[in-house]
Amino acid sequence: MRFVVVNIQTDPGQHYFAKRVMAVVVDKGSVLDCSCRIHYMAQLDYVFLADYAAVTGGKLTAIGASFTKVVVPSFPTQLSLYIAGRIRADHNEGNCPLTLTILPPDGSYEIRGDLELEPEAEEPYKENKVGLLFAAGVVISLPTEGLYAVQVSLGNEVARELKFFAEEEA
Repeated sequence: MRFVVVNIQTDPGQHYFAKRVMAVVVDKGSVLDCSCRIHYMAQLDYVFLADYAAVTGGKLTAIGASFTKVVVPSFPTQLSLYIAGRIRADHNEGNCPLTLTILPPDGSYEIRGDLELEPEAEEPYKENKVGLLFAAGVVISLPTEGLYAVQVSLGNEVARELKFFAEEEA
């Protein structure tokens, strides 16, 4: 008897990712068993941009959260911002890779930061799930007026894209 893995793929969902494993058991060319199992992995509960954010004592604190517009005296300039949120994961899943990518409207640069969140370090609350809070600060260049994008990825898939418009004050 032989065990053959036919397909392993990660499927993006609306706010979660699932690993689909299809397997076939073959004996002398005849299929004896075929199964498909879906295992749910990390889910992005929420994410936002803020003027300031920090995780302390198992709580997320934010100031100036969830903005979509920035007004600056002139271009080019710099902006300090935070990307914060919560991921729900299985306590026994292993580290949860999170990637943050910032893209300006003119394509002049790309800022990318990778984080590894550790579910084992948190206390599970229900059905062996944990809430993984994160807050990451960055200073970015605003070379021009326009729509800036912040992509939040779990694994290799973009889970959410946040945008804000930067304009010069009148």
